[in-house]
Amino acid sequence: MKIYISFGQDHEHVIDDIVFDKDCLACIEATSHRAARDIAFSVFGPVFATSYLEEDLPKIIKYFPRGIIELSKQN
Repeated sequence: MKIYISFGQDHEHVIDDIVFDKDCLACIEATSHRAARDIAFSVFGPVFATSYLEEDLPKIIKYFPRGIIELSKQN
């Protein structure tokens, strides 16, 4: 499953020269919702805003002009 992480106005993370901020969603793929959120907390700590499911994307993607950035794949 995939979840999509958004960030607050003042949140900015640079990972491997990729900026994760308020203008993008981080895509995390894992075996479960819980596992994906665990990855989000391990990478971003508590410094992110919301997690969304794939079915939420059509309603929210317009608010993220930089689009979706894939963070990791876990099996």
